[in-house]
Parts: sequence; C-alpha cells; structure tokens
Amino acid sequence: MTQDTNLIDQALRNIDYAETLARFIEQMTARGFTITRFFTMPDRYDLMHFVNEDAYEVAYQALNYEHTNITFQYGIRHEGVMEPNSYRQTISVMLTGDPWCDVIPINDWTFSNRGPDAVEEIVNALRTEILVEDALQPKEV
Repeated sequence: MTQDTNLIDQALRNIDYAETLARFIEQMTARGFTITRFFTMPDRYDLMHFVNEDAYEVAYQALNYEHTNITFQYGIRHEGVMEPNSYRQTISVMLTGDPWCDVIPINDWTFSNRGPDAVEEIVNALRTEILVEDALQPKEV
C-alpha cells in the first residue's frame, strides 16, 4: 500500500489556514487559556486592540501580517495577575510556504515546565485530524 502523493499535495493546498488557526485558538480558549498579548514581529508592535472573543477574527488578523506572536495565559486571577499554578505559552504565527508545515500555521512556540505543552498537544491532535482525510489514506496498488 502506498499513499497517493498527488492527492496529498492537492489536499494540503486546499487547506484554509485561517480556519485551522481559528480551530487551534478555540481549543486553547476551551482549555482555559486567555489571549494576553498579540504582536507583530520583528517590530513587536502590540496589536492587542485587534483581539476579541472571535477566534476566526483573531486568526484572520494574525495572518494579515508576515509574522505575528500570540501569548496565551492560563490561570489569570484578575487584571493580568497570575495565579500560583498559572503559565504562558506564546505561539509564532507565520506561513512558511510549505503546505505540509502550514496545515496549522504555527511555526514555533514556547512552553513552561509549570504546565503541560498545550500547544503541542492541540497542534498534533488537529494536524492528525485534518490530515487523516481521504487523500491521506493509503491506496491499494
């Protein structure tokens, strides 16, 4: 059994990057994370005024720039004050031009030993879910 690489390539090119990034953001917030920073690179312009509760709008705005970072924080007590068991994870959002890597356009992220690597868990789960479409199923030879 081999995989049909033409179908795989076509499936990867048909992925809606804003949709997959929005699904990622929704899952992070469902786990209890809050977006606490939204900024462009390399200038580090803080664009927090773009951020609202709509994951699709956040994803759209993040992809509007060549490179955007989004910081998610778990365990905010009030006004940004962190609880003792809280931690942050910052993702780097950028389209690399490689359809395989851009399934979810997160090219890097930080993690802390204070909590699980939620970004890796969600990215891996979403990538598996998205890539297990018909095009990625082995074909009979």
